[in-house]
Amino acid sequence: MTIHFWLPLALLLTMFSNDVYGQACCNVIGSTEFGVVGRCQEAVIATQVQHTQVNGSFDHNGQYHSLGRSQIQDAIFTIGGGARVLDSRLQVIGSIPFRLQHRDFGQKQHNQSFGIGDVGLALRYTLIKDNMRGWAYGKAPFLDVILSSRLPTGRAPDQGASEALGADVMGEGMLGFGSGLRLTSFFMPEHAIFFSGLYEIRLNTRPSERPNNDTLLGSVGYYYLIGQKWSFSSAIQYIFDDIFKSSLSSNTMTQLRMGLGVNYALSIPIWELSGMIVVDPWWMTVTHNVPFAGVSSMISLKRNFL
Repeated sequence: MTIHFWLPLALLLTMFSNDVYGQACCNVIGSTEFGVVGRCQEAVIATQVQHTQVNGSFDHNGQYHSLGRSQIQDAIFTIGGGARVLDSRLQVIGSIPFRLQHRDFGQKQHNQSFGIGDVGLALRYTLIKDNMRGWAYGKAPFLDVILSSRLPTGRAPDQGASEALGADVMGEGMLGFGSGLRLTSFFMPEHAIFFSGLYEIRLNTRPSERPNNDTLLGSVGYYYLIGQKWSFSSAIQYIFDDIFKSSLSSNTMTQLRMGLGVNYALSIPIWELSGMIVVDPWWMTVTHNVPFAGVSSMISLKRNFL
């Protein structure tokens, strides 16, 4: 993806365990999924390495503009995890990203910085469970309620030094509180679809600099399980930034993202390896006011605890 400071990236693991039941929370896109505990597990520790190559930007008319010879790249190392607490349906999830950012605009205008990004915390509760045998045996899906928060631990845009060219900006400077739902339905034992939505209230920690604004995220996706070792995922996510503004406002940010993922069980049910690619589709005009658009590739390693 894009270097999207209003969305803590690191988002993004598919899940696998010693049987099909452990894969019910797979998906490709969404910060709330990083470090999620599998259905048959008690806790998880996850790490992720992400590389983002920014190739251009979208203006308020939805037109894509290439960066040309300029270079914007990010490397993000994220540590995350989750654990079930009090009730087997309830889990606490957290993630801490560390960012290495490079900017090069030619004519000796280049810089590179390293620092911590915005920390994420979440609670997730499973209201309904799917039998995972397919719709022929019942259509009740997995239904999860998510409460999320984001702490402005990364350097905010107004705190960056002008000579750093934005390379030292590691966060958005917003305190975020979100709530949402995720529905996952197995229409066949090996095939599932999911829908998720998250509404986030964002409060500027420096209100004199920028106004508060809210974000609405919606995702839809599919995944396919092959035996006990492999799973494949695809997803589309749409983001609408500051839903209280008119959709015709020249400042309103909207963004479409597409992702593909693969997950492999290295050692059932303890170790898992995931790969992912997320793209901002430059050929479509449904994205507006996004300063950094490009391609992200991610590799994740997860250690499960039963």
